[in-house]
Amino acid sequence: MRGNPPIPRQGSSWGPIYVMDDMDVVSDAAGHFTVSGSAGDVLVACRLAGTLDGARVNAFVTLQADRTTEVLLKAVKPAPAGSIDARIQMADRAIVLVEANGAAAKAGLQVGDQVIAVDGISVTDLDGMSTMQVITQRPPGSAAVLTVQRGEATRTLSVVVHG
Repeated sequence: MRGNPPIPRQGSSWGPIYVMDDMDVVSDAAGHFTVSGSAGDVLVACRLAGTLDGARVNAFVTLQADRTTEVLLKAVKPAPAGSIDARIQMADRAIVLVEANGAAAKAGLQVGDQVIAVDGISVTDLDGMSTMQVITQRPPGSAAVLTVQRGEATRTLSVVVHG
C-alpha cells in the first residue's frame, strides 16, 4: 500500500503539507508507513500499489502535536459503483447536489444534509468520496440506510442504488 503524506483540513478545503515529486510513502509488508506533518485535522489517503482500478481509502484524523498517532485504514478493491443521483462534498460529507426525481430526492435527501452513518455504521472518519463508495458499491436495486444530520435533527433515510 502507498500512502500520501497527510493533508491538513481547513474547513471544507485542504492543502498539502508537502509539495514535492516524491510524495508517495511506501509501506512495509504489514501496510505500516510513517510520515511527519503538522498537528490538527488531516486527510490520510492511501491506494494499493500497482493498481490502476482506484483501490484506495481516505480518512480524516486529528493529529496531536509532538505525538505519534496510529491510523488504521482498510483499502478494498472497489466494485463498480451505482448511483443515488446525488453528489457529496469531499471534506464534510454534506450533500451538495440532489437530482430532481432521482433516487436521493425520492428518499428525502436534501442539499446540506450531512451523512454521518451508512447502514448504522459511522462514516464520520471518512471523506465524501469514500462515503459515497460505501453507499453506492452494492447491487443495483438494493437500499443503503443513511443517517444524516439536518440542522439540529438526525434523520434516517433509505435510498435505492441503481446502475
